[in-house]
Amino acid sequence: MSITTKEAARLMRDPVYFTSEVFKQMDWLKYTKIGPLEADMIRYVALGPKRSGVLGWRGFGKTYLITTPIPLWDLYRDPENKILILSKTGPDAEKTLRLMRQIISRVDFLRFLAPKPNTRERKWEDNEQAFDVGPAEPSRTPSVASQGIDGSITGKRASRVIADDIESPENTKTLGARNDLYGKTSELTFICTYGEKRINYIGTLHHETDSLYPKKAKDGFQFRSYPLLHPKTTEKTINLAPVYQQLAKDNNAKPGDIAAPYRITDEFVANAKAEGYRTFAMQCMLTINLGETNRYPLRLRDLIVFPCKGRTAPFSVAWGTNNGQGQSTAYDVPTDAIDVADGFYRPIMFDKQWLPFPVTKMWIDPSGAGADGSGWAITSMLNGMVYLRAAGTDQRGHSSDAMEFFAKTAKQYRVTKIHIEDFALQSMFKQVLEPIIREHFIEPNDPANPFDTNGWRCKCEMTKPKNPSAMKETRMIQALEPVATTHRLVIDEDIARDSEFQRQWTRLCEQRNCLEHEDMLDAIANAVQLWEDKLTRTSADAEKRRRDEHMKKLIEKYVGKPATDRVWFQHR
Repeated sequence: MSITTKEAARLMRDPVYFTSEVFKQMDWLKYTKIGPLEADMIRYVALGPKRSGVLGWRGFGKTYLITTPIPLWDLYRDPENKILILSKTGPDAEKTLRLMRQIISRVDFLRFLAPKPNTRERKWEDNEQAFDVGPAEPSRTPSVASQGIDGSITGKRASRVIADDIESPENTKTLGARNDLYGKTSELTFICTYGEKRINYIGTLHHETDSLYPKKAKDGFQFRSYPLLHPKTTEKTINLAPVYQQLAKDNNAKPGDIAAPYRITDEFVANAKAEGYRTFAMQCMLTINLGETNRYPLRLRDLIVFPCKGRTAPFSVAWGTNNGQGQSTAYDVPTDAIDVADGFYRPIMFDKQWLPFPVTKMWIDPSGAGADGSGWAITSMLNGMVYLRAAGTDQRGHSSDAMEFFAKTAKQYRVTKIHIEDFALQSMFKQVLEPIIREHFIEPNDPANPFDTNGWRCKCEMTKPKNPSAMKETRMIQALEPVATTHRLVIDEDIARDSEFQRQWTRLCEQRNCLEHEDMLDAIANAVQLWEDKLTRTSADAEKRRRDEHMKKLIEKYVGKPATDRVWFQHR
């Protein structure tokens, strides 16, 4: 299909028209319409500031609208342009390059860009990582190169660099990974040395407070954000695209209304919200103020990390940020907190005297019909401190393997009582578990278990959570925040290192469905709340009572008569 001189001139000057024509010939308009939001984004990346970025909701179609057409528009106007496309991984980069080659082969006015057959004098590069366009002069730098940000990019050269969704859940899990990603982006200025020297970031947020894109905005990159819904005043973005204000005026839209009703349905929004509040806020609303202190009350820094899998614990344990040897920060435990400064602490002091845990409780929240598994947690109390000794999620439902696991775990920690969440038909879970538990009982004076002279038995009990009618997120915060902020919760190091525990702990807020999964944390909250009546006493009071009892026993042993409180206070 031939094009007129007028059409060719418009293709040359108008990136929106160029993209629309590509969509027509690729038959993509049946999937994605190019409306005012899409046109604004295309125009901004193609013609806007040379150091810029755009954030769009997940599912916007940024790769089809921006990452592939804009480089082809550059090459259509000048085949000597050099394009570098960065993706989060090598395979993703290869997919983008294949898509560009498909467009060149199928769109009439772009076929002249196809690499030519090799000759004795000249070879055109054409592989999964790079290709040369037909009209380009020989060069060491291919016309288009694409690779993952996880590879080496030093030594590359380009007139436009497009960093397409280089931030991902994988490279934002830890502070170190986020710093590495940010460090790699500093190379782009030295790569972009041809022509117009444009660098464009295209993406979606993947971290609440330490995302790459706000950092690049501080570095001078000019961003525009395109959220799924018209945002509320409390939902902060990196420079909401000005077109939203005009759309709100033209369509009489209010906060919460769909920004692109010409292509987005209520069903799409409902499905996106079903992914959880945090995910929706970051990846659909592009909210950058999720980490405000008053929103997320639980901090890793309030916990004490200390080995507590065994049957004994120190007489007393103290939280603090500094001890005689310096800081007590657990630098060796990687963290994935909202606040990048949030991290674990080990105790600044623990008593040389160790005592056995007198009582140990296990909470099991059997899995229902949703995606969550059976959350479970094991806690003990000693001297006014709650010890979270083990916790996790089991995905095997009511199977015999699951029951055997819970029975063996209860035996390993010498659980005194198993509390099964009393909800709907969960009594069936208790009926299946009890006989398997009995198979693991230890009889008194069993030679195979010389340290359990009194044997071991464990009861199962159906227990309702406190305030079951309250919103689950509020109930969990009410159970965990008081014991955490008073530094009376000790957690085993294996739990501290569990990334899922960290995410659930630090992302919990009083917002329904704020967590994608809360099975483990819900079990922990209920297991901690089992000690509520004893938590009203301070650990200092408990320590004084225990020392008083210990001294009385010593007096009885060596003096030969029962000690009284009066004797104790006379000899303090």
